[in-house]
Amino acid sequence: MSLVRSALSAPATLDIAAYDAIHPRLGDAVRERTSGEGCGGWYEAYDQAHAAVRSGRDPHPRYAVYLSEQSGLADRLTCSLSVILYALLSNRAYEYVWYGNHVLWESMQSPYIDWRAPPRNLTYGRIVRDGTGGQVLPVVTENHFWAKPNRSELTMPFYLHPADEEARELMRRVFAGSDMVSGGALYDVVMWESNSGMLRWMTANPWLSARLQALNLSLPNAVRCLFNFAYVPSPAALAPWRGSPILDKLLDPAALIIGIQIRVGDRSFNASTDNTTAVLAIAANYFACAQQLAEQARASPGFESWPTKRWGPISRLQDSIRAFTTEQQPHHTPQLHPHQHQHHMQRGSSSGGHHTSGSGWGRPGRGGGGGGGGASHRSRRRRDRGSALASEEAAALRGGWRRRAVEEAGAAGAEAPGVGGSAVAEARLVGQGQGQRSVGGGGRSMAQAQPGNTTAAGSAAAAGATAGVGEPALGLGVAAGATATATTTPTAAAAGAREVYFFLVTDSAALRKAAQQAFGGGGRLLLAEDIILDHVQDQSHHGQAGLHAAASELWLFGQAHIHVVTVKSAYGRLGALAGARTPRVYGVGFHAPRECWLDRPDPVSQMVHWSVGMRRRRAAERRST
Repeated sequence: MSLVRSALSAPATLDIAAYDAIHPRLGDAVRERTSGEGCGGWYEAYDQAHAAVRSGRDPHPRYAVYLSEQSGLADRLTCSLSVILYALLSNRAYEYVWYGNHVLWESMQSPYIDWRAPPRNLTYGRIVRDGTGGQVLPVVTENHFWAKPNRSELTMPFYLHPADEEARELMRRVFAGSDMVSGGALYDVVMWESNSGMLRWMTANPWLSARLQALNLSLPNAVRCLFNFAYVPSPAALAPWRGSPILDKLLDPAALIIGIQIRVGDRSFNASTDNTTAVLAIAANYFACAQQLAEQARASPGFESWPTKRWGPISRLQDSIRAFTTEQQPHHTPQLHPHQHQHHMQRGSSSGGHHTSGSGWGRPGRGGGGGGGGASHRSRRRRDRGSALASEEAAALRGGWRRRAVEEAGAAGAEAPGVGGSAVAEARLVGQGQGQRSVGGGGRSMAQAQPGNTTAAGSAAAAGATAGVGEPALGLGVAAGATATATTTPTAAAAGAREVYFFLVTDSAALRKAAQQAFGGGGRLLLAEDIILDHVQDQSHHGQAGLHAAASELWLFGQAHIHVVTVKSAYGRLGALAGARTPRVYGVGFHAPRECWLDRPDPVSQMVHWSVGMRRRRAAERRST
């Protein structure tokens, strides 16, 4: 079922009924994530301008096209966000050309714009559907898109080799130090090839600062605002979660969810190659971090309502950059065609790093017309108010957690729990009464640990003896009503109105199974044990169903309140930053131990520089696009 109406020029609408048929609260969650709250009010205006280009009503259409050929889903989507922001800044219609084994639109769609576009050469690339091959995007045959003949085109080839330092520096200069609003203005179509996201540079680019401020976009909210505008799982992608108790908990407003994402490696996609002992050792420090955060959350003031939501070859590359920045060179006077000159002047340019005219994407009165003083003042007040609230919350968390730790340590006659966490990882809880729930899709199922009986308290006590006084194995394994002991904190045993759950996402089927057995006691571990695990580029074994699974779990991971993720993985980071709330993320590097404090998450400015590696250079030059 399509997320938008079939007519390209019609206003986009969410099919809320299709989501609510999966879960009664899912439609509201989708609507909230795609509302554009805190994003500057440009969603609907850009939607209308995009529709004008796509329908042919705009007499001088311009396009920003992302050519996506390799890498996994999260890598591709991360790179696409830079192109979406360029399209927004330069007043172009964003289009996505997806090459590969799937049709992205069937799994992830936009409630605002139809960004689908066919490659110029429909024979380049294949899809896997029911075990048979076919052409890329066979349902998209219209061509009033970017590839229409006689349109001037510029390709920005930023699909770079990891060791190509010179090319990477050139890329940084373009995104961090050039006027991207007028960049490529001489061309109807600017096509981007990329294997590295550039939002971190664009949001720090002095040429763009006034425009970004007018749009209320900054590094902390750019991923969330851009991603949720362009991508939401289709009802078809989320349909396998119908009836799943996991989905019920993720959408439960009374539950506090800590998401844990563990990337074991590409080899894990090749079935049962992982050793159980090895994968549990990898997972240990992630669960230790999550345990620390869970205990601090329970001890924090106002736990029942916390947290609130606030809001190519180097020569080819050099030639493309020169063409892209031609208009910015003071010694060069380009000749624009009459319609280009008029269109460019109407939609705004810049000089000296400040924009005095805007595109009108923003909502009237919200600074959409440029970097006006009123908009700047309001933006500053919003930022100051948000910073003050964040500081107050952090101070309360620090004080409340430490007071609670001291009180509990005194009551137990033991030292307050620390944050080293290594001992915690050794503890194991064996789940009681585990079962499975069917989630559709050819009899596949998602395993869900059921709440343990009161004997779980004994397991928790034994685990606590290993973990250390005051540190139960997960702090989540004591069944409701169980008697608290010296090795299980009262907050864990009391099981008040609000519960803490761990939502585990990993590329390793072996780890999912082992984690269910080792950490699933008490029903506090949420994981889809039998979900399809495909890498959309290299290990695509289940066709479109594999992309459905990756897309839906990525989006659902964003429903968590707190995230513990693998540093060298784009999947967890993207899911967390694109989530429903202000990011509170903790990166685990090299699967090593770390301290995790609720009031000290990793800064977004640090997270965006986590290196996940740049995918290998293509074996051969891409044929005609």
